[in-house]
Amino acid sequence: ILLQPLTSNVYLVASEWDTQIGKQLRAGQSQPCLFVTNIGVRPAEPCSLSVAATHHLLTCLLVCLMQSVSDQKLSQFVGSKYKQADVRQLETNATLCVQALEDITGTTAELVPKDSATAKELRAQGATWADHVLELPLAWLLSAAYIVATV
Repeated sequence: ILLQPLTSNVYLVASEWDTQIGKQLRAGQSQPCLFVTNIGVRPAEPCSLSVAATHHLLTCLLVCLMQSVSDQKLSQFVGSKYKQADVRQLETNATLCVQALEDITGTTAELVPKDSATAKELRAQGATWADHVLELPLAWLLSAAYIVATV
């Protein structure tokens, strides 16, 4: 938003269309360049979902751009060095990314729960890590209780 006085080419990736920064961008430009991941506001969630959604969105934009440059025979003019096989590989990676995220989260893209060994394994590993993180405060608490009980 601070760049609007300097250039009309301001792009924004946001979780929703109706965010505060999105409103400001739409108010300041006749044709706002706002890309939405549609993951919603998640105040208590790690940013991994936001990162994955943004990565997928930007990958899809890159595939679209690569196809348009390739289809319009502009590749020599703009100096691109990729081939159609590169575009197909990137498309495959984008598709596999969604499938991998479904496997990791244990839900489909439509938020339907699915049985996933990967999700169960990751949750078990997270519980183990949580035990390690809580080990030191628990040791402090037990030491303090011991001191209080013996003094």
